Amino acid sequence: MRNSRRLTVARRELAALRTEKTIVLAVLIQLFIAAFSSFLVVGLTSLYDPSAVEGGEIEVAVTGDAEDRLVAVAEEHDGAAALRFADGDEAVTAFERGDVDAVLSVAAGDRLVVDAIVPAEDRGRRSSSSSSGNC
Repeated sequence: MRNSRRLTVARRELAALRTEKTIVLAVLIQLFIAAFSSFLVVGLTSLYDPSAVEGGEIEVAVTGDAEDRLVAVAEEHDGAAALRFADGDEAVTAFERGDVDAVLSVAAGDRLVVDAIVPAEDRGRRSSSSSSGNC
């Protein structure tokens, strides 16, 4: 008998809550915020640690006099793979086809001079830059 009274009171309270639109709206807003924040956490984690998302490796074409040094440096880092090309024109052709993400051409002398061909920001043109330094 006591349980039936409790159930009756509980049903009335739940019916009253269903008619209260403010509480229903508050619960829906909280669910939306929780879902959106979990989406943000996953997205920001992938930005902070690109290796968390598959396909984070770049392939670089290496050509020139001291390509061994550049290949050794690329092997030290996760997410970078160096592909050797005997000819600079062949490496540029591979870049234009999209087979590699960048081209590094090395000229040895007193210093190593590295010419880099990388995608332009608008992805329509390629850009190149040159830098020199000691390896």
